[in-house]
Amino acid sequence: MSRQTHIGNVAYGASKAATDKLTADMASELKSHGVAVVSLYPGLVRTEKVMEAAQYLDLSNSESPEFVGHAVAALAEDPDVQRHTGRSSWPGP
Repeated sequence: MSRQTHIGNVAYGASKAATDKLTADMASELKSHGVAVVSLYPGLVRTEKVMEAAQYLDLSNSESPEFVGHAVAALAEDPDVQRHTGRSSWPGP
């Protein structure tokens, strides 16, 4: 999935583009302070609210909140986390 792929609506796409820019700019400004900035886009997460609407959704490619937490914890524990700073992680190819 390309970052340029239309998903949802204009407001959703603009918010994701803004998040990518915020990530890149914060990473640039905070790198000298040892702060890594990464934005994660895990896709559909099976939160309580999502599960309330599960009968209307395709959950075949969804993630658990715990999985997302493991990803965040792995980044926090990575001694070389700066190699990821300024990047956004999107699901898919």
